[in-house]
Amino acid sequence: MEFRLKALTPIWTGGVKGENDELHVTGIKGSIRWWYEVLIRGLDCYACDPTAEGHCELNPKKLDRDQPLAPQIKKQICPVCYMFGCTGWSSKIILKLKEPGTSRPIRSFSSREIAFQLHFLEQKKIDPEEKLLLKMTLKLIVNHGAIGGKTIFKPSEIKYKNTKLHHRDFGILTRDVRSDLPKEKIQTDEITPYMEEFKKKKGNNKPEWPDMKYFWFVKGKHINRLQHNQLVGRDANGNYKDTVNEAGIFLGGFISREKSSFDQKVQEKYNDKNSASKKIFSFIGTGNKDCRIERCFGYIRAGDDDDLDSFIKNLDFSQLAFKENDIIKGYVLIKNL
Repeated sequence: MEFRLKALTPIWTGGVKGENDELHVTGIKGSIRWWYEVLIRGLDCYACDPTAEGHCELNPKKLDRDQPLAPQIKKQICPVCYMFGCTGWSSKIILKLKEPGTSRPIRSFSSREIAFQLHFLEQKKIDPEEKLLLKMTLKLIVNHGAIGGKTIFKPSEIKYKNTKLHHRDFGILTRDVRSDLPKEKIQTDEITPYMEEFKKKKGNNKPEWPDMKYFWFVKGKHINRLQHNQLVGRDANGNYKDTVNEAGIFLGGFISREKSSFDQKVQEKYNDKNSASKKIFSFIGTGNKDCRIERCFGYIRAGDDDDLDSFIKNLDFSQLAFKENDIIKGYVLIKNL
């Protein structure tokens, strides 16, 4: 499977020295996997968090070699691990990023307007439904999301500051000319029964794991740093205004020194974590009038008393650059990917 794409902004894939002068393909593959997890959960299927306790592992001793292996493997691991790998099961794909029409690898995404060919090399046979899910994932990233690191950076309300690193856009893709990524709807009725073949887990997906049904997206508009802080209950200096509840902490994230202001119950919940990322992302947009990338998106915690419609209804749109009818809800979007 190959797709011709273009990086409209730099893509941050990082490195041991904290620089972005060399492409690390694992960073790209990890981002695609993250969005694949988001999609799978949004389709009401279990997808483990590979960084969390209880993540998928394949136990080869439980496989009956005299019977077809694929159905047995699917009962042990989730659809994401079946595609991208886990302990005991290697990834089905190797990711290659090449200059279009050549075999030369892309060396860096440190600048804008870099066209490339995204090539999924099959190490193991990819099921037809998995090909559809990969296309849906890439369509979601290209049309609404972002990949790589530094996507948590926010545009500044002070225009000239947007040239500074901590306010720049990273990770925005578009289709290149002659792209094989479909624009029309990809999802088919075949995907749901396919998902039923996989591992089920008691308790299913945890509320804090990103789930497409709890995402919201806005195209052609962005929020700046001050508007972002207002959304997550922080003041102009980025500090929480009042005692913040667990839902607010989830949305606005935290750093280590802020934990002292949390109540005892919340401190205990996050005892082993020194930080958590914000759950709202915004991109100011660059490029010409035919190639705008201005967008924002975010997600809330699933379950409990959280409800995407209520969250949107309670937004103070007088402080934002978009209106309620600009918002695309994740549970609607997923039906049209």
